[in-house]
Amino acid sequence: ASSFYLTWLRGRQQFLAAEKTKAEADFQAAGKTLTTALAHPQAQRDLTDAGQARYYLGWSQYRLNDLQTAARSFQESATALKSSLTDQAVQAAWMQCTCLMQLSQKDKKFVTPAIAALQNLKQDFPSSEQAGRAELLITRLRQSHSSPEEAVRELAKVPAGDPNYVSAQYEICQLQYQLWAK
Repeated sequence: ASSFYLTWLRGRQQFLAAEKTKAEADFQAAGKTLTTALAHPQAQRDLTDAGQARYYLGWSQYRLNDLQTAARSFQESATALKSSLTDQAVQAAWMQCTCLMQLSQKDKKFVTPAIAALQNLKQDFPSSEQAGRAELLITRLRQSHSSPEEAVRELAKVPAGDPNYVSAQYEICQLQYQLWAK
């Protein structure tokens, strides 16, 4: 049983060292160690520690620009940590959204998964700071996937008391200008 814990903690140490060096080889080494830890049978039984290992694995993959794999690791981490380490679970869910949003900028097929991840974040962690930002990001993603007129209608629905109200109004101005300039 201890080999799982020792391996995942060694992988975490390697990741933290890689954050200082920023060397690709160091992130690869951390990822390999964390993957080895997660393959251990004890990882199936200790969901909290396995969730933390997946969180650091996700970060290693993110630093290596393997965004699709990182998104999956972060999503699995958020699921595993939701009931035990809520703050880390929120961060994992946010990083899943970040990965998918970055992917959606290059390939439209990731727009729908990004919106779904943002909606899950809002649903799973409604009182988190990230849940407030998620709504505006959902609107922006839909805007990139729909007509400017449709996006203006969606943004106009943001109520004046909403923390995203000013940003939504700014987006509306930009879209109105786009429509006017055509």
